[in-house]
Amino acid sequence: ERCGAGAFLHHDAEQGASLLPGLVSRADVIVFPVDCVSHDAALAVKRLCRQLGRDFLPLRSSGAASLMAALRNVAATNAVT
Repeated sequence: ERCGAGAFLHHDAEQGASLLPGLVSRADVIVFPVDCVSHDAALAVKRLCRQLGRDFLPLRSSGAASLMAALRNVAATNAVT
């Protein structure tokens, strides 16, 4: 967000699954760490992404380095297209 490249939308389990469709529909790319979300939650996000035609990137870990690497990858891919 500080770079002006986009907005960060966040969801956590306490917010409830009913908010996921709205968040996914507003997002260009969805990332989620597989080390701290349930299997059911990951499947629900993947299903929503496929239904809404959104790209998703499962992250190996919830660390900042994993997120930054994924965002750099997305930026590099978008710069080429």
